[in-house]
Amino acid sequence: MVASFSDTGLSAKTTYGYEVSAVDTSGNEGLKSALVSITTPDLTPPGQVQGLTATAVSQSQIDLSWMANAENDLDHYNIYRDGVLVATSTVNSFSDVGLSSGTSYTYEVSAVDTSGNEGARSLAVSATTPVPSLNHIVISEVFYDTPGKDSQEEWIELYNPTGVTVDLSGWTISDNRGTYTFASGISIGPGSFLILARSSSGFFNLYGFNPDLGNLNLRLGNKGDLLSLRDPTGMEVDFVAWEGEVAGWNIAAPRGNSIARISLNDDTDSVSDWQVLVNETPGSGPVIAMTILRKQV
Repeated sequence: MVASFSDTGLSAKTTYGYEVSAVDTSGNEGLKSALVSITTPDLTPPGQVQGLTATAVSQSQIDLSWMANAENDLDHYNIYRDGVLVATSTVNSFSDVGLSSGTSYTYEVSAVDTSGNEGARSLAVSATTPVPSLNHIVISEVFYDTPGKDSQEEWIELYNPTGVTVDLSGWTISDNRGTYTFASGISIGPGSFLILARSSSGFFNLYGFNPDLGNLNLRLGNKGDLLSLRDPTGMEVDFVAWEGEVAGWNIAAPRGNSIARISLNDDTDSVSDWQVLVNETPGSGPVIAMTILRKQV
């Protein structure tokens, strides 16, 4: 006589209640035990993720997307880079950031249900981050004629298209009225932006996040000005002008619009590198503006 039993053929994720009684050789049945309940586990994993794509959008970022799984008990997706679990996502997309330039990465994605069952990984896909085409910091966007007070809302954005961190200690950026000097210890990482604002609070009120640096002491001219970025030796690294301040530089942004580079990886040292943006893009790079529209407030 054994004191155990295996109940088979049950349904997954179903609660069953059990009682046990003893019966003697005369057929007399004793009292039933206290009722105990148990729920059978779900051991069925989600289906294999389908349609995974990987796109390199910058020197340090690859975007992934895939078809959403249809399981009702889906909990999240596991993201694998080069065979190693690096992240999870509750939606069918993911941006992998902080990558190295000129490097190939391979990705797989799997679905995980609320019981912790992991489905088969998707077919592997690869993408390669681009190699930097420029070897110097660029001025990438300038917001000089703001919708409110220029003293509160003006800002300048720099971008590092190189594959290394650049120490900006002692660098300067000047307009036709003054010069701003970067303090010791300021740097900009590869594929990263750095925003200098006249006022941190004014910038925050416009965009809901803080600039990298506040207290910019330049007063950008609404009717023409220039910016010259120089390294500690005084060598000019990049330059931009607007509204005729320098011959040939006639780009002009209406109030509430910014000027920005068309491409972050090209620099011909001419006005043809630049465009007017209806909606400024601090910290995220330019969007090509085919038509100038009035900014909605």
